[in-house]
Amino acid sequence: TGGFVLHLETDCPLSADGQVLWANWTLSFNKIPFVCYDNDLQQFQPCGLGEFFPWNYTSVPISNWLDGQLPGQGQKAAAACLGQTHSLWGRTGERRTPPNVRIFPVTPRNTPAPIMLACVAWGFFPSEVDLSWWWNGALVKSGLGPPKISSNGDWTYQARLTLPVDPEKGGVYTCRVAHVSLTEAVTKDWGECPTAGVNYVAEFGSPGKIKTFATP
Repeated sequence: TGGFVLHLETDCPLSADGQVLWANWTLSFNKIPFVCYDNDLQQFQPCGLGEFFPWNYTSVPISNWLDGQLPGQGQKAAAACLGQTHSLWGRTGERRTPPNVRIFPVTPRNTPAPIMLACVAWGFFPSEVDLSWWWNGALVKSGLGPPKISSNGDWTYQARLTLPVDPEKGGVYTCRVAHVSLTEAVTKDWGECPTAGVNYVAEFGSPGKIKTFATP
């Protein structure tokens, strides 16, 4: 005994600003494309499996039949896509979610400085964000690289910017985070030094979850 599956698949590619670029219409046989709608030619065409012998003996008449039954399919599909994606895009691509911000001491790496601070922002959308370090109100320009930004996989992002710190200098270190969701930048201050004899470690990377703990 045997069987087969014939299914219809439609999707709507969007531009970066949420505009519908075109609508894809694909008839598949056992998950292999068989007949597709060509947006340039504005007609149905054999595709994938349907382009090859002997499948084309079936895909060609099906394409011709669909052209007669579904005139203007491209425009209709694009209009349907627009109606379906408008509300979805407002809840996803166009939404503005502000970041959470904290400062953590982390184990120094690739630096002679005895202390390293990490400014962490997470849970924000869209991904563009600006992190900067300040010391006693002055922008810190040396010893910094670009923020490390990564996706959480749930339409939010996280970012981290580290700063080597010399405890002998004292003063107040401030992390400033600017994001399109904020009317003004968020600032967090750090004016403490880690307890002597304790190594502080921060785990960073789990979506929306940041842990700190101390080890002797």
